[in-house]
Amino acid sequence: MRRVVVTWIGAITSVGKNTDEFSLWLKNWISGAVNLDDKRRTEFNLLKSPAWKLMTDKIAPVGPRDDLKRILQEKGVSLWQIRKMSRAQMFVYLSWMEAWGSADLEKWHVHYHPRKIAVILWSWMGGRPETEAEIAEKNRESDLSWLASQNTSRFMTKWLIATQAERLIKELWVIHWAALTHSEACAAAWCAIGEAYEKIATWSMDLVVALWTEATISPSWIGGFNSIKALTTGGNGSIPFQEDRDWFLKSEWWWAIILEEYESAKKRWATILAELKGVGYWVDQFKVTAPDPTGTAWYNSMSSLLSNTKTPLEQISGIQTHGTSTPLGDIAETKWINLVFSNNVPLITAQKSQWGHTEWASAIISSIAAIINIRDQMINPIINTKTIDPEILKFIDEDRFVLWNSSRDAVIENIIVNAFAFWRTGVSLQYGRL
Repeated sequence: MRRVVVTWIGAITSVGKNTDEFSLWLKNWISGAVNLDDKRRTEFNLLKSPAWKLMTDKIAPVGPRDDLKRILQEKGVSLWQIRKMSRAQMFVYLSWMEAWGSADLEKWHVHYHPRKIAVILWSWMGGRPETEAEIAEKNRESDLSWLASQNTSRFMTKWLIATQAERLIKELWVIHWAALTHSEACAAAWCAIGEAYEKIATWSMDLVVALWTEATISPSWIGGFNSIKALTTGGNGSIPFQEDRDWFLKSEWWWAIILEEYESAKKRWATILAELKGVGYWVDQFKVTAPDPTGTAWYNSMSSLLSNTKTPLEQISGIQTHGTSTPLGDIAETKWINLVFSNNVPLITAQKSQWGHTEWASAIISSIAAIINIRDQMINPIINTKTIDPEILKFIDEDRFVLWNSSRDAVIENIIVNAFAFWRTGVSLQYGRL
């Protein structure tokens, strides 16, 4: 098995429009939550009406579509190409441009054989906001027959297909690399990183550009979570592990990570940020949204990860938890951490307290935070949580949680990242310092 390293990270987020800004906000416990005022309701078609009663008055968006169009134009993308892009596809394309330029891929991609390079994207469904806006505009008399007519936007299908984003990259940049797209709910990013890791470790690929996107702040998606009372009702966002936690804040982001084979990265003098040491998977098939009370999925994903990497428990410095601020999920995750680590529980944090839940893209955000933790030798705090639920304290001591008022300097040798998805997919990754 070959060693796999991270050589570049990039982002546009609700807590910083690039990686440097994000790192600063991460360390200084700044929230990405904003008030859902009339202007933002208009931007995202979340208009007030008697039939539309939102539980939440907070979201964590990146920015309106017009801002993204302006940025793309400034980077030389034609209006015709921009018109074909959904909001999610704009995120992917911007992340690709930053990765290509900042990581010097334009210079160094010739170092690798084209068949040894891949682009892996994970997302849910690209153009939900654009599709819903199109339907709302045309469907003024509640008659959907126009969908079968020639009045439908020619870009409707392209907006909806998640794979269109990586196809757009290949088309505009005239590259012939392998391209894959994943969609496994909240564990999608981990599954894609896991595949990237295995392809590099087993000699199939030398370099993988991994891209994530989530742009589902739209009426139907917000409405779906609203109807099951899954959105937080107060404060600045989610409050993981606190007794009065009340679900999560809806957010959106894009991210990019470049993974390379260690020796190849050294040969091209790449800056190595961290090593991806391994991945563990498990599916418990208990219920779509409720975790198995016995803790099968996460216990097995973490224990299989540690078995694969052969890392002693005492050498794990921290855990970036899934930490969605849900009543069942937070208790289950801490219970399983205790079962795995017993008396060696590392420092625990939950990044969704700062920027909310992006579902399919949420996993990679924890990975980026973990990489920054290793690079800067610190653990970011759980910013909105002031006290830990007494039920959780039955499993883990309070001093293991990095609470809301400060980041904590620490020696970070290895850090685990957890994700748990609908349909009970549990995935754990381990990053380490070289």
